[in-house]
Amino acid sequence: MDVIDRLNLCLKIIRGKGIQVRFEDLEGMPSGLCEVKQEPILMVDFALTSKEQVEILERVVEKLSADSKSRPRVA
Repeated sequence: MDVIDRLNLCLKIIRGKGIQVRFEDLEGMPSGLCEVKQEPILMVDFALTSKEQVEILERVVEKLSADSKSRPRVA
């Protein structure tokens, strides 16, 4: 799978969890997850290379996956 396919897959997974993804000029600030008006937003620096952006998105997907496995189910 090439970088663009990986990027699109990660975006689909992250957005499917209800997280908005925004590519912005972060002026050297690190990419990361934040909340604006109680809505989760993942900010990704568009100045990064596609490979770097994918690495960030893949880490978020891994974290979301680990978090969902560790949370108890509510009946």
